[in-house]
Order: sequence, then C-alpha cells, then structure tokens
Amino acid sequence: MSKFEVLVEQVKNVRDHPNADRLSLLDINGFTCISAKLEDGSHRYKDGDPVAYIPEGSVLPEWLLKELDFWDDEKGKGRLNGSNGDRIKAMRLRGILSQGVIYPCCGITNEETGTHYRKWMRMADGEIHKVGIGWDVAEQLGITKYEPPIPASMGGEVFSHSYDLIYKFDIENAQKFENVFFPDDIVNITEKLHGTFTGFIFTTEKREDFLEVVTEEGTLYATAYSKGLGSKGLCFRANETNLAKNLYMRSLKTFLDSRTSEQLANLYGETENESAFLILGETFGQGIQDLGYSTPPKFLAFDTVSDGEVDSYRNFEKVTKSLGVETVPLLFKGRYGDADLITLRDGKSSIDGKTLKEGIVIRDDDNADTGFIGRKMLKMVSPDYLTRKGETTELQ
Repeated sequence: MSKFEVLVEQVKNVRDHPNADRLSLLDINGFTCISAKLEDGSHRYKDGDPVAYIPEGSVLPEWLLKELDFWDDEKGKGRLNGSNGDRIKAMRLRGILSQGVIYPCCGITNEETGTHYRKWMRMADGEIHKVGIGWDVAEQLGITKYEPPIPASMGGEVFSHSYDLIYKFDIENAQKFENVFFPDDIVNITEKLHGTFTGFIFTTEKREDFLEVVTEEGTLYATAYSKGLGSKGLCFRANETNLAKNLYMRSLKTFLDSRTSEQLANLYGETENESAFLILGETFGQGIQDLGYSTPPKFLAFDTVSDGEVDSYRNFEKVTKSLGVETVPLLFKGRYGDADLITLRDGKSSIDGKTLKEGIVIRDDDNADTGFIGRKMLKMVSPDYLTRKGETTELQ
C-alpha cells in the first residue's frame, strides 16, 4: 500500500457524466471522482478549485460524514461502506469508476476589501483553517486509514531488535505518477497477487529469537515479518507457538524445509559477508484474504535485498534461480511503450485462470531512482478488483 494521505489538490478536467445528466466527472490526484451537480444542473466544481482528496480505504469521522451528507440519522451511522458506513471504497456509478471522495474548501471573504480567499477548510475542531496545495490534512480532518482486524493466524509474538535488518517495502499507484516510465524504458511487468506481504530475513550473525538453520556451508539465522510490522521495525519471534500457528513463520519454515542442501548452501553464500539477505514476496492462497485462489497457502518472491539494497530485476532473477525460489508471474518484459497495460492489468489471474486478477506491478531492469518516489516501480490495480462484491479484506 502506498503512503496514506489526504492531500489538498486542485480539481481538473470537470466534465459531464456520459450516462447521467445530474452527475459530473472530475480528475484529481490522478483519479476520477464523481460529483452530483447543483440544483440548476451546473457543475458543483470547476477546474482549479482546491479540495481535499479523500482516497479509497479512508475511514471518515462522524462530523465529516454529516458535513458531506453521508450520514443516516435513522440508522445512526454513515451511508458509505463497512459495518459503520464510514469507509470509502471504489465504486462504479452509471458505468464509470469513481475512486475517492472530495471535501471542498469553504473559503473566506475579507469584509474590508471584499477579496475572497479559497484555500480555507473547516477541520475536525470546528474551526476554519488556512491550507495549501499539497498539504496532508488527514489528521486535521480526523480521517484514518482502514485497518481490517488481523486474523489469529497472522498475529504472534514479536520483537524489535532487528530493525537494522528490515527493508521497508512500499509501492505507489501509477494513476498518481504518470510520468515515471517512458516508451523506450525496458520494464518487467509482474502480476500483483492478492495475499499478504511476507519478508524473510537471513543473516550469518547469531541473533536471539531467530530460527537457526544449519547448512553445509555454515549456520544461518532467519525470521519473518509482515508489511505492517516491518514499518514499525518489528519481526516475529522464532518460537514454538509462532512456528506452529503464525502464517508468516509457517511460510518461512515451509520455504526452508523445501530447499535442497545445495540451495541452502547457496542461500548461505548469498548471506555471508552481508549484514543481511532478504527475500520479499507474497503469501497467498486459500484462507488468505477474500480471493483465495485454487491453491493452498504459498509464497512467491518478487524482490531480493542484499546488504540493505534491493537487487535489480536481472539480479533478482539470477539469485532466485540459484536458490530454486518461485517468483510471482512475469507477464511482460520489453519496451514500456509496447506493453498493453490495460489487458495485462485486468481479467483473471495467471495463477489459476479463475480468480480475479488484482493488477500488475511495473518495474525497470536497473532500479533507476526517480528522485521523488524512489526506484522506478508502480502498481496498477484492476477496477473489477476494486469494485468486487462482499466483505473484502486488504491485509498488509
């Protein structure tokens, strides 16, 4: 999941909804939102209007639900998604995908000069505050990111003394950053799986609470972490309970048990003389998230990290091959300009041909640094995935 923020941005490209006379389409922060028109049929917003863009996955406080007319007095809760009706999800309105909600600036007028200032916004404290384009106002509005309840299998005893070994993984949405890739860039496009991020850490340095792994070349020490824990510098303890019940540690144990002696020796070789060697990937399958695929829980890698630096894709392929590590499906390799991104993004998963595809991840061959979001890597998420029915999960 990319960084959660509620940014003040300017509305762009306000236009009529092609299938609904009373609705407008507008672009903001790379996404399309849908707004009701005013009573006279005119657009509620115009190009350049400053608003707060509240992305999908946001949880709105009661005061803001009422402010935006998303409150049901009779039921005593919001009219959005989730059990409390306070969560924003992507939705299709008359055939058009709408992602997120916008909260307008109220503006103030100088009574002496008559000048109207647009960049002011009513906040959770009931007061009107000045804002600026690009400001993150999530905290001031009382908006939080939705965090689903963690299943028992994903919880466990953790520790914090391995912060120096953890690689924090994050990826931004291509809709927000349209100019990262150029037509002649050589890219690797892989399937984005609907599971849970899983990081394996290996080091030759003896560490308390790590799993001890004896190879023909020497002893490794290993543990695992989730995305949420990793962001806090936490890992799972390699104790008996975690190894038996915790999804991430069981995934690590299965990974190690399935290695041959030669592969374990190669794993030791990757780790020797390094501060750590990490394998990052997705654990997915039946019983994990709401898209179970037709496979038991399984780990597939999408990154390797050596001495704190993520490997280029070509090195990733070389290393995973030597270790016998299965990787997420590679759907396309070649010029970015030659890739049919929409076809690659949508449809059914290449894992089983039946499960809805979450989307794709695009990355270049060399881990070039963009200068503003880190390495050249973006995700594209399928609209069908975003608008799927039922009580969906988005566990990290």
